[in-house]
Amino acid sequence: MNLTIPQKGIILFFFVIIFFTELLRTAWITDDAIITLRTVLNFINGYGAVFNVGERVQAYTHPLWFLLISIISFIIKNVFIATFFLSSITTLCTFLIWFNKLLKNNLAGFVAMEVIVFSKAFVDFSTSGLENPLSHLLIVIAIYFVLKLQKDYQPISFFNYLFACSCLYLTRPDLILVFIPLTLVIFAQYRRNYKSILKIICFAALPVIIWFLFSLFYYGVFFPNTAYAKLGAGIELADRIHQGVFYFIDSVHQDPITLSFVVIGIVCGAILSNYYKLLTLGTILYLCYIVIIGGDFMSGRFFTAPLLLCLIFITETHFHKIVYIILALLAFKIGVDNIQNTLFSNRDFQNTIISKSGIADERGVYFQSLGLITNKPSVILFNIPEWKSNSLRKVIVTCGHLGLIGLKGGPDLHVIDQCALADPLLARLPAKSFKNWRIGHFYRQLPDGYFETVAYQKNLLVDSKLKKFYSHIKLITQGDLISFARLKAIFSINRKGIEKSFTHIYRDQYINYSPVEIDYAQLNSKALSLDTPLQYPDNLFFIDHLSVRLLSAKSIKSIDLTLSYFNNGYRINYLANNHIVFTSIIKPPLIANTPLLHFKLNMVTQIANVDTISISSIDESFKSGHYIGYIEVN
Repeated sequence: MNLTIPQKGIILFFFVIIFFTELLRTAWITDDAIITLRTVLNFINGYGAVFNVGERVQAYTHPLWFLLISIISFIIKNVFIATFFLSSITTLCTFLIWFNKLLKNNLAGFVAMEVIVFSKAFVDFSTSGLENPLSHLLIVIAIYFVLKLQKDYQPISFFNYLFACSCLYLTRPDLILVFIPLTLVIFAQYRRNYKSILKIICFAALPVIIWFLFSLFYYGVFFPNTAYAKLGAGIELADRIHQGVFYFIDSVHQDPITLSFVVIGIVCGAILSNYYKLLTLGTILYLCYIVIIGGDFMSGRFFTAPLLLCLIFITETHFHKIVYIILALLAFKIGVDNIQNTLFSNRDFQNTIISKSGIADERGVYFQSLGLITNKPSVILFNIPEWKSNSLRKVIVTCGHLGLIGLKGGPDLHVIDQCALADPLLARLPAKSFKNWRIGHFYRQLPDGYFETVAYQKNLLVDSKLKKFYSHIKLITQGDLISFARLKAIFSINRKGIEKSFTHIYRDQYINYSPVEIDYAQLNSKALSLDTPLQYPDNLFFIDHLSVRLLSAKSIKSIDLTLSYFNNGYRINYLANNHIVFTSIIKPPLIANTPLLHFKLNMVTQIANVDTISISSIDESFKSGHYIGYIEVN
């Protein structure tokens, strides 16, 4: 049944009302998106398109999305509102183009709208701050021009199609897989006009070419740092595939309607015209790619684009109306079973459970703290601290919650990211080999001396080969933009990368660290709240052990200190002239309710002539590091 223009308008109007009411109730921001938003704040405030000020590293994967958020944020002065606004506008444009230019059958359109309203993945990631909404818009635009090409080849339609693909690459690079089979066939069909084809390709690819040249000049590499961090993690292919299968299984459990209609759409695409068959093949390639990379830790994130494609296939298939009625009833049955997570999701929504496979309902994790409408409205969404440097540089270490920690810390905070998303050296080292590794969180061991290297901005790495390699990294990311030495380093790092023969130890062995040494006067002498986040700038990070040098030798009656929770406990050594004269053992409670724990150690008799106090973890295989809040020696 074909739709008249008034019918289209009425259907679209009611769908938009329902869907955007749903979006308003479910709108949220994920921590991964805040990584981009911190970069946006640095960019629009004059600190550069960087995550850590003074270090040119691309910690985002979507240049076009980043640029659009930056423009809107510069105008309205709030990155969160800008992100919500951009997500809503691009989603609305997606539906307008889809229903006005592609949709011809009202029953098919009803099925598609029903699935979208009930799809948890599509609802969740139509906000979230990630690039999904822009990817959806560009996919619909590309398919619109594909249909034009299918009817009649025109150079302008071919250019517009390729230009949309270029923009898609700059939004979500791996989604270009969907269009590769179709593009290759179009090239083959019109190969006789190769001069015209090549000219069109060159002009359509200009956005990508310009970005590559800028990225090479500014960041020193062609690809985002996140690509090096994830592709260079050293996870075996079989392990990634195993994890990728779990990603699909998780989606079936948490959001059954999405993959159900992806499968139906693939079947429909296989019986459509040749161009649609090729798009179906591209969709299958993308789904295989998801398996190969191990999926993601965000449930459903990578399935929104395949779902959109498959719904377009379904709406383009000319079924009898009975078939569409059956599909509508199927969508209703599956969707209603999960309706509390979608259409009826309310301000109490929360799900902080992380599955054994490391996959989480990411909106459930962050909605209560970063949801637009929630019982615990987040102050930071609408009252971002003034983004201004006070020249009080602090260095902290974390793996996880990178975005929020970076946002709350302001431009003076330098975050060493052990997941390597924002760190240029760690991204080129393999992840530590763990039996229970988590997808998307590829933990790196810090090289010995690296924390001190970043903190003191001086190359203090102990490993001589790594020290030499880091000198190139530092020159590229922190040196003068235009210098012969930097250009030489850029050429070298892109041609050779890092030598693999010595980096395996960071995956297979535990690194031995030199002790962190600090004067007693440099540690806090006043206790902070135990609820203070570990990464608070005034907390001191150390890995294996910390040596606190006293101002002068003294007799010790007691020690008052706060330390991060560590279930195996700590060893406190009291030294006089480099000799251990006494040892205390700290055993924490089985369960910790605060990030920092308070300990008071009273001595039975005074310990005389102590000049150094050494704090170390009892389990020396634990290399993720510890934090000390303050210490008071009496």
